[in-house]
Amino acid sequence: MKRYSILLLIFIFSIILRFPNLIKPLSSHHEWATAQVLIHHYIWKKESPFKYKFNPITTFPGESNRFIPVAPHFYMDKVSAMVEREERLQIFD
Repeated sequence: MKRYSILLLIFIFSIILRFPNLIKPLSSHHEWATAQVLIHHYIWKKESPFKYKFNPITTFPGESNRFIPVAPHFYMDKVSAMVEREERLQIFD
């Protein structure tokens, strides 16, 4: 039990140290992987993961999104805005 208590304290301490970074929006090219995961999550939430057989989708569905340049900075701004908008909407629901 003591071992788990020590691990829990270390985990809580690590969250306290990283808290200023956890509340910031996605930044520059450093968080490309996070942006990709958020894109997959957002598309699966809107379209259902069963539609794509749980495969990660790297572009948004639809004819109008076919030839968008694949660049991390493009997605990060778009995903950050979508996530912030979704969070604001959930607060008021």
